[in-house]
Amino acid sequence: MRPDPFSISGVFLATIFILLAGGCKAISPQPVWELTWSDEFHGLNGSPADPANWSFEIGDGGWGNNELEYYTDRTQNAYLQDDMLEKGELI
Repeated sequence: MRPDPFSISGVFLATIFILLAGGCKAISPQPVWELTWSDEFHGLNGSPADPANWSFEIGDGGWGNNELEYYTDRTQNAYLQDDMLEKGELI
């Protein structure tokens, strides 16, 4: 006679099997993040960001999609202040 799988012992054994099967997963290590680039924005207050790393994209002519906005490369709009990159009022 076969044991009833829904008896107390059958449910107990099935629960143990499920717990063991689910608990045997390999634990993957945490990903290792490596900094590949940074900019500290050191410079005189009011000066532009380092042009070797940063540039203004002004998109003359509406960037090809007839935008009504106009983008500028004026330092008053983006400048260094106390070793941080700041944004100014759009002029």
